[in-house]
Amino acid sequence: MQTAMKSVACGLVASLLCGASAHAQSADGVWFGGYKKSRNSINFQVTNIEGVGRIDIDSSGWEPIGYGRCQYVYHYPNLNVDDVHLNGSFGTPDKCPSTISFQMERVGLDSMKVTFTGGTPVVEAELFAGLRPLRDEDRRVKIENLDIIGVKTGMSRADTEAVLKDAGYAHDEKATRVAAGREGWTLETHYFVKGTEESDAIDTISVAYSETKTAKVMIVGRDWKIPESAKLTELTLKQALREKYGPAYSTITEERAYDRQGNNLPDGTDRNKICKRQSLQEIKFDWQRKGEIYRGSINLYCGPFTNMRISAKPETGLASYLAQWIADPDEIWDNFWRTWSIGEHQKLDALYQSVAGAVGEAPKL
Repeated sequence: MQTAMKSVACGLVASLLCGASAHAQSADGVWFGGYKKSRNSINFQVTNIEGVGRIDIDSSGWEPIGYGRCQYVYHYPNLNVDDVHLNGSFGTPDKCPSTISFQMERVGLDSMKVTFTGGTPVVEAELFAGLRPLRDEDRRVKIENLDIIGVKTGMSRADTEAVLKDAGYAHDEKATRVAAGREGWTLETHYFVKGTEESDAIDTISVAYSETKTAKVMIVGRDWKIPESAKLTELTLKQALREKYGPAYSTITEERAYDRQGNNLPDGTDRNKICKRQSLQEIKFDWQRKGEIYRGSINLYCGPFTNMRISAKPETGLASYLAQWIADPDEIWDNFWRTWSIGEHQKLDALYQSVAGAVGEAPKL
């Protein structure tokens, strides 16, 4: 690497979310990075999805490009990339090297080294993932008691419905709702009910499944209208929640948070330190619970979290309502990448086919 350069953090546009062989798939994702020397800089963004990729180079005074933007598309059956084509309709192609080649190497959890073997004004660049696929080795430690009525995130649809059926909940299929997601992503929520709206007690379990072929639970929630006949005090309910889920993250709310090793994080300082955000962007999601849409985001460097709200009747001291939900960063991450990457792969492949197939000779003028 050129010693006069220093690595700089490059922002990833919020709307962008960071193959042919298992080896090539380790490079899948959206990667960004760059270098600065005096007043000059050069930035790279690499998008790789299932064997098709695009690299954007943004040069500000960096020779020999000078001030310009270049874009190349390529196939990568392996991490040595030489099937690279300059997009002549993007940026300033007249300032760009006509051919480049490079090698990609995963060097860290969220970092990748790109070594250029020809055509570019730098020898190598270290890039960082804005979004990438969830790998098996990335998955968090499972937490034994983190469930609602036996339903855990990551459970299959069949197992979930069997657990709830055994617990006396009926699937209200007509109530199924879809919350319009972001970046073309949606969450489909199913409801399982015990009791009726007309009674003084109704218990509803909400389950958001992933859109993969083997659907899994991403989010599970509960809305329980507690009957007076249960004679359940607010204090008793809070103690039961503490025994099952550990201490609350805040004295104001009943929220619980966990790190990726499965440890409960009751202290805000610990949570911010242990779940410190790095290059992977948060994933935003909309989830339609019973009667309301929740808009949230999830930190991929943290574990799952569960939020709870208790209402009580002041005249009796009895608990009257419990709202709770659990969200799993791994299932949300995995589902988002799988669904988002389908459309992005199609766009990348169409661009590659167009650029690589543009072999027509210049006309006589």
